[in-house]
Amino acid sequence: MRRGRVTLLAGLILLLVVAMAAPAPADFSNGPSAPGVVVRYDSLVGAWLEDAEAGLVALLGPPAEEFCLFEGFDEGVIQNVETPAGPIIHHFDVVLDTWIYEASNLWELCDELSASGAVEPLAIGEARMVVTQNYWNYEPGSRSGASTISANGVVYDADGDTWNFHGHESSQVDRDGNFRLLKSTVKLNKRGK
Repeated sequence: MRRGRVTLLAGLILLLVVAMAAPAPADFSNGPSAPGVVVRYDSLVGAWLEDAEAGLVALLGPPAEEFCLFEGFDEGVIQNVETPAGPIIHHFDVVLDTWIYEASNLWELCDELSASGAVEPLAIGEARMVVTQNYWNYEPGSRSGASTISANGVVYDADGDTWNFHGHESSQVDRDGNFRLLKSTVKLNKRGK
């Protein structure tokens, strides 16, 4: 009889474990009561990434002649998600023309363009850029916020050589409203012709 109780108890435990491991029903009754508001809209998009150590600046959007004047940007779809906790998460994912230049930052590149009238890119191509920011509606003292930009694509130099391009930037705004750049890289890896 004792063996029967142990088997029955083991069976009940197994039943409970299976019941807990089973997926929840897909009727959305188990989700948050206020999942947030999603808004999508068209806006001008673009970005620059710089890597002082590598001496490279990547412009995503128009070339330096327009970018330095903040002109020539194309539209892309931006998505804002208002979270129940308050911050609005600003996100877009778009493929843009990409221009790689030798310079330590954008301002140096634009100064060179202004002085000489023209700057030649090292490489030209396209890259997929993904941007996520959660300080879109930042209010000092309320919370910190973060931003990440990642770009990956293929660019070609004047000799016709193919290069893999990767750019990344992460930054933060603290509770007092101070901006801090955490990391910024521009990398080119040669693929051949």
